[in-house]
Amino acid sequence: MQCGVGLSIEELTAVIRSRQIGVTTVGELRKAGGDVIRTSRMGAHGTLTGLHP
Repeated sequence: MQCGVGLSIEELTAVIRSRQIGVTTVGELRKAGGDVIRTSRMGAHGTLTGLHP
């Protein structure tokens, strides 16, 4: 998962090789009971917690 305050979708997906992405907000994830934690000081990697398939 990529995350970053003030970054565009293009900036966040520049390192992703897949041709298909999904986009949501931290607010929407929190409404569903989850949260996002930044897990990298460099780059924009994050970890989704609190949600299960």
